[in-house]
Amino acid sequence: MTCGILLLATALNVRDCGVDFSVEFDPERVDPGRNMNVTLTARAASGTEVRMPDLGPRLRGFSDSESVEEEPVTGRDGQVTRTALWKLVPEPCAPAYRIAPFVVETVRNGAAAAFVVGPVRFGEPEARPPAEGAMEIADPVPDRPPFSWRKFFAWCLWTLAALPVLAGIGFLLFRLGRRMHERTLRPLERAWAELSRLLARKLPEKGRYKDFYVELTQLVRRYVQRQHGVRAPHLTTEEFFELTRQAESFPPATLEPLMDFLRKADLVKFAGVAATAETAAEATESARSYIARDDEIVRARQNPKHHAR
Repeated sequence: MTCGILLLATALNVRDCGVDFSVEFDPERVDPGRNMNVTLTARAASGTEVRMPDLGPRLRGFSDSESVEEEPVTGRDGQVTRTALWKLVPEPCAPAYRIAPFVVETVRNGAAAAFVVGPVRFGEPEARPPAEGAMEIADPVPDRPPFSWRKFFAWCLWTLAALPVLAGIGFLLFRLGRRMHERTLRPLERAWAELSRLLARKLPEKGRYKDFYVELTQLVRRYVQRQHGVRAPHLTTEEFFELTRQAESFPPATLEPLMDFLRKADLVKFAGVAATAETAAEATESARSYIARDDEIVRARQNPKHHAR
């Protein structure tokens, strides 16, 4: 035996096959912003088994659903009440909201029966009230954390700890930039820059005469290497003299002053001859005079007409 019922936003009550079957809705009209709660209730004699329907495949206009079937409750009159709760999620702007016809099955004394309920159509969602006034566009409020003295002091400590590191990086970049700039200078200009840095260290004033003579002679040897191509820094004095004599570009006029300077420096570096502030000053002047004279001769060779004038 079957029966069909059409519902428009109202509760549904059906009696068939010895079963009182009802469907209730909350809310009665579809609201896309709210879930629809559907309660199915079946009430029958204790000898009648009622199988609650599955609404999932029968839904239209709903994107999701879930159900819970409660334990049967037997009343004093011997009637058994079965309840199934469904939660339906409406789809926004769906063309229709409905439940297609569904079947309620019963079994009594081994005999099966069924009846059809539906379809169920819900009322259209209520129209939203029209917006009034102009559109308001407000600047977004920045989401700033609340002020904390603990975080402030932690930030200060981190800043103080980072200052030496930043200063060290800045100093290294400064020295690197200076060295790169010096590589573009002439051998004479690079020698003057290195001599200025050496004198600024004030090694003789600190009593470090041997260190001063080592640095000064290395400065002169680097100048010779850059100016004449003689790889001098790691040679002994005698090996260095032998190479300079063989170098065609090396001016003979400056060879004797250079040899005199290096031999006197070797006495302090290797022979243990005591140096003084006066001898250190004389060695500095000898190195300066040699470099200046050598560079003058080299430039005269390169520009003979200019120096002839």
